[in-house]
Amino acid sequence: MAIGSVDKLHNMPGVLGGYFAKVQLSSWVPSDLTPQLSHDHRHSWVRKKTAETTSSEGSAGSRLWQAHCRDCLCRLELVVSVDACTVQNECVDKEGHHIHAHLAKESETSSDQTLGPEAACHGRARCCKCGFTVDVKLQPPIIEPSMFRALENARMMAHQHHPTQGVRDYVATTKSLCTLSRNAAKGERRSTKTTNEKARSLLKFDAPCNHILEILGFELVGDEFHPPVTGDPKRPTLVLRRLQRASEELSIMTGRAQRRLPEQERLPNHAIVPATDSLVSMLGSSAYARITSAPSLSLAFVNSSKDSKLESAYRTLGAPEDAADSLISWAYTRLADEDTSEEPLTGPSAQKRFDAISAISAARGSDELQTLVEAEKMRGMVTTESARLACRAVFGDSVELDDVDSGVIREVFLVRLAEVSSQKTKVELANHLSVLACAKRDQSLCEYAADVKATVEQTPEAQERPKIDTWLQLPVGLNNIGNTCYLNCMLQCLFSIAPIRHAVMRYGDGVTWNESLALGRRDSGRALTEFEIQQALRFVLLLKQLFESLVSRRLEGWSTLVERQGGAAASGGGDHPLANIHAPLSVSPDRELADMLLRFGDGANDSRALNQQQDVDECMAQCVSLLVHALPPSAKPEERELEQKDNGEDGAWIHSLLAGHLEMSTMATRSNKASEGDKDATEKPTEDTFLNLNLNIPTQTTDINDCISALFEPSVISSDSMSVDGSEPSDITRYTRIKDAPPVLCMQIQRVQFDMTTMKAFKINSHLRLRRQVSLAPFTEFGGSSDAATNKRRELQTQISRLDKNLQTLQVPVPMDEGGPVSVLSALDRLRAFSQGVSRWTEMEAAKPLLADLPQSAADIAHSAQLINEQLQPMCESLAAAKNEWEKGKVDLKKQLDRVYDDIPQDSMAYTLHAVFIHSGATPEFGHYWVYIRDYNWQKGEERWLKFNDAVVSVVSVDEVLSDLPNATEEFSNPYYLVYVRSQDIDKTVDMSI
Repeated sequence: MAIGSVDKLHNMPGVLGGYFAKVQLSSWVPSDLTPQLSHDHRHSWVRKKTAETTSSEGSAGSRLWQAHCRDCLCRLELVVSVDACTVQNECVDKEGHHIHAHLAKESETSSDQTLGPEAACHGRARCCKCGFTVDVKLQPPIIEPSMFRALENARMMAHQHHPTQGVRDYVATTKSLCTLSRNAAKGERRSTKTTNEKARSLLKFDAPCNHILEILGFELVGDEFHPPVTGDPKRPTLVLRRLQRASEELSIMTGRAQRRLPEQERLPNHAIVPATDSLVSMLGSSAYARITSAPSLSLAFVNSSKDSKLESAYRTLGAPEDAADSLISWAYTRLADEDTSEEPLTGPSAQKRFDAISAISAARGSDELQTLVEAEKMRGMVTTESARLACRAVFGDSVELDDVDSGVIREVFLVRLAEVSSQKTKVELANHLSVLACAKRDQSLCEYAADVKATVEQTPEAQERPKIDTWLQLPVGLNNIGNTCYLNCMLQCLFSIAPIRHAVMRYGDGVTWNESLALGRRDSGRALTEFEIQQALRFVLLLKQLFESLVSRRLEGWSTLVERQGGAAASGGGDHPLANIHAPLSVSPDRELADMLLRFGDGANDSRALNQQQDVDECMAQCVSLLVHALPPSAKPEERELEQKDNGEDGAWIHSLLAGHLEMSTMATRSNKASEGDKDATEKPTEDTFLNLNLNIPTQTTDINDCISALFEPSVISSDSMSVDGSEPSDITRYTRIKDAPPVLCMQIQRVQFDMTTMKAFKINSHLRLRRQVSLAPFTEFGGSSDAATNKRRELQTQISRLDKNLQTLQVPVPMDEGGPVSVLSALDRLRAFSQGVSRWTEMEAAKPLLADLPQSAADIAHSAQLINEQLQPMCESLAAAKNEWEKGKVDLKKQLDRVYDDIPQDSMAYTLHAVFIHSGATPEFGHYWVYIRDYNWQKGEERWLKFNDAVVSVVSVDEVLSDLPNATEEFSNPYYLVYVRSQDIDKTVDMSI
């Protein structure tokens, strides 16, 4: 039988070994061999479980693998000759086998004189690298699946109200038929009587069962089924082979059906398992590199509900869907090398391959594959879809690219170019012309398109840029590309910080950033590698492209706004509706940019190692790190040494903008001295650089100033230690102060805490009252500043704390309700109500029989209850008056404290709130982020707050941001990360205009 010569196999397109095993063989459905199957049928190979643990040897020592399709029962057989085998059938390199296969589309009938005629489809596959060769054979089933369906329907119809019993009867019949066929294959000559009670209970001998017995070769004579004559079992005949294969099919259908029965009723010798792994292993392809983010590919891959274009792309490259990017790239290059057509690099086959690699790259978002696609574009490759779109843009829907020549393209392009006036539209037309030129493979047209594009782009952007009123046109939102809400918040905040935005937009000037890849910058004492610098520069470039998109999209929105308003908006008169509604403009951040900020590498070990980011402050730290790495090193060694001394590393203006320094000192306070000033310093102050202040938050409503104060409160770290001179016990206390604060001050609210009892993280959702301005001046000295304002604030806080303790003592420490301890006033009120109830109870008719048996009279009990009530009344009134007085005093003190908080001297330590990151969610594991950013109109002297909620940007009231009370409708939405800006520098530090 002809199954393909070596030369014929080399002419077949190659596929990866995993694809051949998982897809190509499962798609082998010859129409004449299995006419009852649809053209889109895909085999799902299964084997008996016992076959998985045993190796099978073919003739002359060859290796044999067999399996059946669980749906159509076709039998697949693979034979690998010994001389083509390694120990694991593996290829010579890590990419694995590259299989060239010829699988017959029509069946052949064998002419074996001993076995007799038998239909089968044959094929051969060979690896072009190592010569590994395998012969394959596909045979139709002996018993058609339709016969099994008829048998099953008959058994289920007999037990319509007991389907499980119907399954039991079906399994009993198929198992018994399997036993009969096996016995017949062994030469068993005993007949089966249809009148036998046990036989009838198992087989029923109805039409479907009798039909299968006839196919097996059993002959009904009277009331007995006689088995077929198989001859000598040592000399196989066609009858014997058919019985053996039929018994395998019956066993598989038994195993398939018994899976619907309880586990204890299943027969181990009929259990079946998927044959995917053993098939791939047989072909030496089980170790191919897989992409970790993709699910394992099943044999029914092409039957799944996947994009048909993407399915076709994988088929074109002959790669399984779970193959790693490197393997996809290798397969693309390998097919190009093996292309024997007249135009292997630009012809139809090359175009088909490029369409495939482009589709897979876009679907995966792969950097490695995108690099390959970009390299192919550099040599003039364009996708069929982009050529079709370009043709439609130039000619309209009625013209196909193959129907026009290069001369017609030029003429029509010039006509279209003369019809438009917008530079943007002209640039788009020039890009379409470049695509058409590449698609036509016309070098002169490509050169013409390049000249046209250069001419069109020579017009300065400023000539086309409209004068925009940023107060009327809202900023542009950022689309959520998959759990990137907090990343979008951070990017919007970065865009609003003018020094960072302006520096990023200057990328390409060769001065601001280290585009020459000069070495010398350090990070934590370690010199940065060239790879780290390249990665950082790539980040700055992607950030610039995003900022440019935010600017250009906003300009487009303004142009549309002016057109709709007939120029009225440009005059700036009145309030425009867009200032009070959601902005309809948004762009998507680049996936590569997002990955750089959401994942980071350990530069000291492996700069490419990835660790998932989970929080805003970590994301901000990664962003700052990349920006610093992209800066050029200081030119002079002495300047580098000075910067490292000042900033703790190779200094940069970014750290000067965002990083501050804390000083910490420990002091020993002698326990027998009442004066707070009796302290002995025990060590030299240590310095710590911070990008954000980490503020703890209590479980009740609090003020941002209280959280800041708590950060700098002295803390006792050890007690009853010996003093410095060893003479007296002392307490070791740690003091912290602000040494210097940055122009942009970030604060992380430590809402996520860890419960050591449940060993789980939880979120504190208490309300935080924000202030428009805060001052760090009170915290510039150890132990706090001693100026009048600070002393006044400290005194008020002490008084409020004392009143809080008084109110807290009104709580009864004994749980009286399910909710826990209650107010002592509430407890006393309940006690008084109880005593009054006892008095009324003694007067009830129903209680008199019970009272007659008591040692005390009803009058005595009522009198006692009345005495209790009279004694409790003055106590309740006194405590209630005290509580009201304390609460009123606390309110008055808070008002005084508010005035102190609001009376902030406008010095270098005064800060104005600029951005508020909100986390909405009851737990730290889930939720959503948005950010409020302050926008200020310097010309009009007006302020507003913008809410950036992914793609939606809107104007909100200041009360929504600076609310004194929690929002009842958003109980779990609260400030998580704050950005304050030095008030003296705010006009040059933040700017939302473009």
